[in-house]
Amino acid sequence: MRSYIAVQAIRNCAKCQSSQVFCEQSLDETPKHYVACNQCGHEGNTAQNYNQAVTEWNYPSDKKSIRSYKEY
Repeated sequence: MRSYIAVQAIRNCAKCQSSQVFCEQSLDETPKHYVACNQCGHEGNTAQNYNQAVTEWNYPSDKKSIRSYKEY
């Protein structure tokens, strides 16, 4: 059985044009994925999986979802 993984290129940061961007996963009970810029800290919208997060980063929608962190 073969499995294929779709790979998408992540565009440079829209705010600072840095190529130092990466896809991250939140540490919530139901993990969400998002793309962030390592240079300026700009974050994209959260999504259910890696591919959706990269698509949101490359083609952002108007509203930004809110992520919150729990204090431990």
